[in-house]
Amino acid sequence: MSYPNCLMVSLMKKMDLFDNVPYKNMKNLNDDDDIEVEIEDFVAEGQREWECSARFTFILEEELGWWREYVVETTYNSSSIFAMIMIDLYEEDWH
Repeated sequence: MSYPNCLMVSLMKKMDLFDNVPYKNMKNLNDDDDIEVEIEDFVAEGQREWECSARFTFILEEELGWWREYVVETTYNSSSIFAMIMIDLYEEDWH
């Protein structure tokens, strides 16, 4: 099992993955659009035993056909809503 390689924009918004993305790069996205995303777990420096960390890498189109890669690293409590979303993503059969 592994994480999916695409996520819906609505789920990415719910997970706050666009917090540092300029609005101009998001204005043409619809909530039901899929974005190709690489998701990987990692151990963050200073991470506590009840925390988990994940890295999301995705590319969005900027102005004039340019593309920009975004890397979002997040550390979350293993009993949080975010953790439940990650478990659901991981446990699905994506192949």
